Amino acid sequence: MAAATEGEENKKEKEEKPETDSDDEYRDIDIKKKIKEFKAAHPGERFPIELINEAVRWRLNQNDCQNRGYVLDGYPRSYQEGDGVFFVTNKKPEPKFIIDEATGEKVPAPEEMDEEALKEFLKPKFQKNIYPDSVIVLRGGKDLIQTRLNKFVKDLPDDQVADNHWNSGDQERRFAIWHENNAVANYTSTEKPPMSRFFQEN
Repeated sequence: MAAATEGEENKKEKEEKPETDSDDEYRDIDIKKKIKEFKAAHPGERFPIELINEAVRWRLNQNDCQNRGYVLDGYPRSYQEGDGVFFVTNKKPEPKFIIDEATGEKVPAPEEMDEEALKEFLKPKFQKNIYPDSVIVLRGGKDLIQTRLNKFVKDLPDDQVADNHWNSGDQERRFAIWHENNAVANYTSTEKPPMSRFFQEN
């Protein structure tokens, strides 16, 4: 029986080892640390929108999304979330202090930014490099959506339906939230404009 060549052994080893996104590959990523810290400090709580927006923005900046494109489905869900993903606003810098060598007291440091520079620094920055080329909005009435969902889940076990929030109570809640965030009647609203308006404006 002939011995396998080195090349054949490497090929076999590669075939036996599946390609996965291992945790080791992303161990030192800042956004992952923030998510773990939040989960540890707030078990069972929902992630804040700001953290979700940062995570989505990080993902869209990765090479595969930048080079091959991406499809965002189900997020952002509102005008505000779209704005939070595709616009970044710097936080106002904390005031800095220095030690007065003559008195030993802490005194405010001279301003490092003039008023115009600070204004520019705090202006929301549009993230053009991750903004989608196309946006598709699908609209359907509540009754149509519920009818299709009922057909989809009728043969599924109850625990699977509950785990995925496909029961009628959860669907009622989710549809109410969606309608609030996407009602065409609110198109000119300054408080709750529909998500589609965000993509039309930008």
